[in-house]
Amino acid sequence: MFEACVLIHGGAGAMDRLGWVGEKQYREGLRLALEAAVEVMEADAPALQIVVAAVRAMEENGVFNAGVGACLNRHGEVELDTAVMEGAELGIGAIGGMGPVQDPMGAALAVLKESPHVLLVGSSATAFAERHGIALLDPPVSRERLEEWAERKQRFEEQSVGQDATEQLTAMSSATGERGCDTVGAVAIDAEGNMAVAVSTGGIWLKEPGRVGDSPIPGSGFWAENGVGAVCATGTGELILRTLLCRRVTEAMEAGADAMSACRTALDALEERFGTGTAGLIAIDERGRPGLVFNTAGMGTALAWRGEREIAIFPGESSLCEKD
Repeated sequence: MFEACVLIHGGAGAMDRLGWVGEKQYREGLRLALEAAVEVMEADAPALQIVVAAVRAMEENGVFNAGVGACLNRHGEVELDTAVMEGAELGIGAIGGMGPVQDPMGAALAVLKESPHVLLVGSSATAFAERHGIALLDPPVSRERLEEWAERKQRFEEQSVGQDATEQLTAMSSATGERGCDTVGAVAIDAEGNMAVAVSTGGIWLKEPGRVGDSPIPGSGFWAENGVGAVCATGTGELILRTLLCRRVTEAMEAGADAMSACRTALDALEERFGTGTAGLIAIDERGRPGLVFNTAGMGTALAWRGEREIAIFPGESSLCEKD
């Protein structure tokens, strides 16, 4: 028997600029996600159900950049990336660039359970979700959201004149303004030793339509494998994709590292290549030990392990780690 554990993140980024979201609301969103996950975990449910419960709570909250709170692309549209993976059979259900649906996690689960494929994208992914009983959001975007998008777009266009691709990516991050968080995710191990991961995001504000980040890409944004570990990334997707960040974590765990050491090894490699302020990682190793690390101003996390619960955002708040 294993000791069940769930570790959740609400995105890594400039948490000193939570702004209109508010630290109180952000912490409350993390608490509610943890409560949802713990309720399932205490019912001895499989790890997959635990992580899905956590991420669904964040998708439905509106505080996080996922589900109803997802950011908008350059055309003012919602494009969602989401994925689930269970570690026993390496089953994966992933979706990229899906339109605004009421249950993004449900769509990823449908790919996992009802489709022979691993990854669906774009309008076909949206149609697939609808065929499996997942309704579109109506309206897809609120008036307030469109007003926010217009302000961000103007700020981005003012900043990005004459910039190259790398500089434009930085400008997109800057255009996020007060909302310094992105992808949400969760990793878990259940009492049987089964591992799972779930991830969901709206991507980057003002991204090019059709852009898919690291979140639905196995080995980059997530991985879960029984006997090895489960890991989820958050941060600048283009950089995480270029380094297969989550696969680096699992390779370190396969070599004998615990979750914390494995996360540090992978993030150090990313930072050496692309600098600080780029990403965060959460993981659980084969022995059920959690680990988290980030090189941004903060990363919202929630943990339930060994009868203890913890909510943390800023360096030094978590019992597991401090900022690099």
